[in-house]
Amino acid sequence: MYNSGVTLSDIITELSGEVDIAGSIPDSAYIRWVNTLEQLIYTDILGFYGRQNVTLAGGGFALSSITSGTGEDSCRYDDIVKVYGDGREYVRAGVISSVIFDGDKGIYWQDGDSVKVSPIVEPDTVTVIRRIRPAIKTAVTGVVMLPYEWLELVMSKLRGEAYKIANDDGQAAKWLEDYNAQLSSFTEWARKRQERYGE
Repeated sequence: MYNSGVTLSDIITELSGEVDIAGSIPDSAYIRWVNTLEQLIYTDILGFYGRQNVTLAGGGFALSSITSGTGEDSCRYDDIVKVYGDGREYVRAGVISSVIFDGDKGIYWQDGDSVKVSPIVEPDTVTVIRRIRPAIKTAVTGVVMLPYEWLELVMSKLRGEAYKIANDDGQAAKWLEDYNAQLSSFTEWARKRQERYGE
């Protein structure tokens, strides 16, 4: 994952000097906005993946059995992008498909906080490839987990949200338009890196 080396507190301090209403916004709002932005970017734009072998028990495995590294959020079902076992890739399925295709082909599906696996031949372990996202920040001391050169993307988002709360629609629209333009550029930047370095 990326690490800007800049804390949310540093960004709030900088914003306070340029956005006249920034000081009246609670820290919890800034934390929420940055968490939402980071989760969006790491879920939909960036391609950081982890790989782990998981032991099957009772026809599946608990999501909590997938370990997360330092600064990473715990694994959700939506983070799982591939499951492999016995030399084959399993197909993601829904609960209804799990009934229809049970035993016919290797599939996996969500069952509460677990992932059920219906392989053709049951292996002892499966390999799970999952998307990695930053841990949810709970304080302004958390570091913004984006490349340093893209911090203005974060700043524009926070400016726009701050002005939106202050009911200054003109300033909010200006900064959120800037944010959207930067997000588009960031998406293209990330796509080119993905093409260059592969999945």
